[in-house]
Amino acid sequence: MPYTNFTEARLMIVSFDSAHLSRSVFRHANVKDAQFLDSILDMVDFTRANLQKTNFTKTQITEIQLRSALSVRGARLPDGMPGRDSNLINNGPVVCDSSLVGGWELQAGKITRKMSNVDSSCYFVLQSYDSGAVMLQRINLSEVWDSHLWSYSQAVLYARTTNGVLIQLNGMSRRGKIIDQRQSSKFRYADNSIHIFYSDIASIEGNITMRLHKEMQMLEILVEFRAHSNKTRLNDSWCEDVDLYIDYGTESELLQGMPLLILQRKNSKHFEEFFNSLCNIFLVCLL
Repeated sequence: MPYTNFTEARLMIVSFDSAHLSRSVFRHANVKDAQFLDSILDMVDFTRANLQKTNFTKTQITEIQLRSALSVRGARLPDGMPGRDSNLINNGPVVCDSSLVGGWELQAGKITRKMSNVDSSCYFVLQSYDSGAVMLQRINLSEVWDSHLWSYSQAVLYARTTNGVLIQLNGMSRRGKIIDQRQSSKFRYADNSIHIFYSDIASIEGNITMRLHKEMQMLEILVEFRAHSNKTRLNDSWCEDVDLYIDYGTESELLQGMPLLILQRKNSKHFEEFFNSLCNIFLVCLL
């Protein structure tokens, strides 16, 4: 299939194993979870294509091709390594030789950085035990997500903290109105769908996911270090490895186990309406 045009095609979970695809075009295509085992990919255009979890084992895909893609997170690369995307959060993995918060906006209290004695990693730690501390960072969604091309997508926030720290993800409109809000905490919240319970000495690590909506223009990440009445517990409030990424084209998860092969282009109005209706039905069932 050389010289084939797959621009904006939905090709999730499709197998291209051993296919000859030289000079084919996958611009803005959703190729999530697809298989390219032992395929010929010379001069293939993957510009802004979603290559998350795609298998490129035994191919000669180049670094330039991979860099042109929208995302390669979780892809299986020819060298056997998993694909990685840049963290959308500035100073998410804390850097000790940067400015104090470096990209984070300190709203209240005092935060400092410390170097781990175990693995030399750096982390944020509460310095003001009387009042706690709050820092936040905002991400412009329009720079990383096109709501028309990737309507079925979600933000995924990973963090590693102690149970004295609250992580909150807000999906906001252009004017700052909160459209959706998700939290991760040891405390029990009546309106919170994510509950994590650990002992006082354990760390918490996990994901917060949020379905993106076209009304959303910003993502706000808020980190609250709770105050301690016991000064000896000060070092229990720390945070590191805050990672935010966009999981594009999540309709592929809806297709798992379904006897359906999506090869149609998005220029089919009737197919697009049918597919969107089908995805909406599944999303309602999952909520």
